[in-house]
Amino acid sequence: MLVRTLALCAAVLLLGSAAPTESAGADGVIAAMTARNAGMRGYTFDISLRVALLTFPWIHFRMNGHGEYQRNGTHTLHFDRVPWFGHGFETINLEALDPASWPATYTITLAEQHEGTSVLSMHDRVKSSLIEARATIDETGVRDLLCTYDYGGRVDVAIVPVSISGYFLPGTEDADIVMPHYHARAHAEFSNYHVTTDPTPTAAQ
Repeated sequence: MLVRTLALCAAVLLLGSAAPTESAGADGVIAAMTARNAGMRGYTFDISLRVALLTFPWIHFRMNGHGEYQRNGTHTLHFDRVPWFGHGFETINLEALDPASWPATYTITLAEQHEGTSVLSMHDRVKSSLIEARATIDETGVRDLLCTYDYGGRVDVAIVPVSISGYFLPGTEDADIVMPHYHARAHAEFSNYHVTTDPTPTAAQ
């Protein structure tokens, strides 16, 4: 559960890095997020994830891996090695995390919008343990994602983006994870991005 939670939180923002526009509602913010990366065919990256349990058994561990995103295709995160309790989650399929799919998965409202920052409030369309996912977005993309659950869990991820080939993608992420039986903090560093884009149209001769 811990490894899966960390992996999903670290990766949900990879597709969510896009600037909002001054819009009348959540649909406009989602449309801007999708349009911002419309010219990007895909990318690969490496990830280094450090995790510290702040409750018993107070273990610390590191996971290294790599990921791939291809528009309308592959979107996976693979860890080279996971702790014994994470077996089965070495590879995570992240296709459902594309912001273009969010309206079909969540009901979304624009909770706040001021000075270039938008806050989206998302709720599962199919009943689940998620109470709310709250995404804070500025001109560089998603900067914070707070998920709260009805069993007392809370996951808060803060993101520092970097500009890669004109696109904003995560540089580092820090997560505070509070669950009924454990409390953990994680720090992820993303590196070695390789981005592919659509060819630039040439003017007719």
